[in-house]
Amino acid sequence: MISYEAFRAEVERRKRERWPAILASEPPGRAPGRRPRDSEKERLLLRLDRLRLEQRSRDASLRVRQDPRDGD
Repeated sequence: MISYEAFRAEVERRKRERWPAILASEPPGRAPGRRPRDSEKERLLLRLDRLRLEQRSRDASLRVRQDPRDGD
């Protein structure tokens, strides 16, 4: 039987060997391993990302900062 540490070391070794090939196969301009290869799903996720970023910027502009002089 193989020890857990030996197993983890083997998994890490395989990742180091395979990761450059995985990165090279991804199209440029895309976060590696983050997106599906289906173009319809890609469009949907891009749309959702844009909506999320717009919402985040709207929320940030609505935040009210407390004036330090109002603390008294």
